[in-house]
Amino acid sequence: MRTIQEIIDNDTEESIKADAFFAEDEADIFKQRSELEKAYLQHKKLWVCPYCRHPVKIRGRKDGIISMHFAHFADRSECPIKTEDNYTREEILRIKYNGQKEGQRHETLKKLIAEQISRDGRFTDIKVERRFEGICRDWRKPDVSAIFNGKKVVFELQLNTTFLSVITERNLFYQDNQTYILWTFDHKRKNIDMRFMEKDIFYPNHHNAFFIDEHAQHNQFSLLCGYERPSIVDGLIKNEWQLEEINFGDLTFSPDYRAFWFDYEKQKKSLLEEIERNRFLEFGNLWRFASYEERERLLERYRLILDQECKDFKSHELSNLLNALYSIKFKQVIGYNYAKVIQVLHQYIATDSARNHHFGELVLKAINVYSLKHINDEDRTKKFRSKASAYREKKFAQCDKYDPFLKRLFPELFY
Repeated sequence: MRTIQEIIDNDTEESIKADAFFAEDEADIFKQRSELEKAYLQHKKLWVCPYCRHPVKIRGRKDGIISMHFAHFADRSECPIKTEDNYTREEILRIKYNGQKEGQRHETLKKLIAEQISRDGRFTDIKVERRFEGICRDWRKPDVSAIFNGKKVVFELQLNTTFLSVITERNLFYQDNQTYILWTFDHKRKNIDMRFMEKDIFYPNHHNAFFIDEHAQHNQFSLLCGYERPSIVDGLIKNEWQLEEINFGDLTFSPDYRAFWFDYEKQKKSLLEEIERNRFLEFGNLWRFASYEERERLLERYRLILDQECKDFKSHELSNLLNALYSIKFKQVIGYNYAKVIQVLHQYIATDSARNHHFGELVLKAINVYSLKHINDEDRTKKFRSKASAYREKKFAQCDKYDPFLKRLFPELFY
């Protein structure tokens, strides 16, 4: 196993995996080997160790005896991957995280953020690489810290890989200290598929990623926000990548000390509710034109919901109720061999009176909500009106066991 498993391009802060690089064409490997030697002789940093940030070279033989690998130009005994000192995993990760701050690209963008927010009067107490004292005598050194409209905010640049434990530890530290942390990426990354580490920041933050806009000249600080916007495509949720310039003041600063612009979870929840409504709207249309056997199969498709939400579910009992309710709603006879809806109602109320479970009040309410004029026109003798009054006088205890299911099919009857 190679001791140095990845290195960093000092100019771009891109991470380069050793296994992937040494699997490339031999000619390309030796060209890069020459470039690294030349840069070192010119006292330049080209590719560096992610822990100690010292230049690396390519050594070894590609003959199966000594594999090609990265090595420090000068043996760095203080480097955590070379030293015999017993660093903990957390200490090694922190060394690597702090090491990225020495890169030129990181230094440039850090100063750029400070410069841009200094033009915005909403920011005060702007500091670069200054100790941030915690409430428990702990401290961190964020890239940039400031006060925005009375809120404490810090900016942490992410230009190469950082482990989840480091990200989580920083999030918790600033949350405990009532401070909003903005993980910010290089704008050159904005149209590239996110790396694994970037997803550790992106998904928990409502699917929002922030990119520094290198060319922004506004007096009010803005960021590029990359986010996923969900939409319904063929009945399923599909995400589409969006990128917009947003004013820092338009961010949502949540009580859990997260800052985001687009609320992915809220939008997705709304779309799922719409899919649910459409699903049950489809149920009504299918029920309307189905045969007896098809209605039985339709109820079976929803059996899981019915078993979970409705006690003592009986297919025949629910089918009769649905036939009456849909006959009223669509103003046509459904599920009965009658010519008129009023005949369905006479039959249903008479049968309901003889049952142990009563649903008649729901049927009578449906008449008022969906088709009062239509029923009155059909009830020319007013016999049903008298039958409805007699039913109400008996004051049957109405059964609500199907209400969780019926609320989705007939929301107008419950709200």
